[in-house]
Amino acid sequence: MKMTIKKRFLQIAALPGRRIGAVMARLAPAFPEAVAAPNVLHTGLDNMNATLHVVNMVGNIGRLESTGNAYRFYAEGYTPSIIALLQALDGERLAVAKAYGVEVPGIHEWLTRTYGFSEPSLRETFHRLTHDPRGPYQWTPTPKSMEHKYVIEDVPCGLVAMAALGGAAGVPTPVISGMVAIASALTGRDFVAEGRTLPRLGLAGRSVEQILASVG
Repeated sequence: MKMTIKKRFLQIAALPGRRIGAVMARLAPAFPEAVAAPNVLHTGLDNMNATLHVVNMVGNIGRLESTGNAYRFYAEGYTPSIIALLQALDGERLAVAKAYGVEVPGIHEWLTRTYGFSEPSLRETFHRLTHDPRGPYQWTPTPKSMEHKYVIEDVPCGLVAMAALGGAAGVPTPVISGMVAIASALTGRDFVAEGRTLPRLGLAGRSVEQILASVG
């Protein structure tokens, strides 16, 4: 296995959060770039897989199934309209995070902090991350179908959880929930039933304060 890129921004959290000192004592030597996060809500809401992958997959489903995957997933898949959809979803993620007092970067800031490429727009950033010789996305293949981890993992483990946390905090998440519904329809699966809902996480009926206490 060959290491192709090293992220510059990586958060690590413990469950419960107060054990982060012991965790970092073990992991910091192996991951010197890592920083301690207060709790798993920070790392969960800062995990960009679901944010970056699902919008691209759903928004490009026709292209995905008709071009033999002959396009660059990020540089070409993120057209202006798909970027607008990405930013709408990211806005909901940030609103959910704010409701829990969690500070996380927006998608553009996250890409800049993580990979060190500073471009004026998201589209230019995706292009450089793909075509620059140091860019991490030059090795990213376009998935062959919706039965890919970008959907079958990132929807139930990421978007379903974001929507659930938003519901508990009274934060509307129509774009996130819409992505879950469309991905479910396209794959013939019920990602809400499969996913990380509050009952499955043992958090059913809990308030924001109670959820925060449970991860602290």
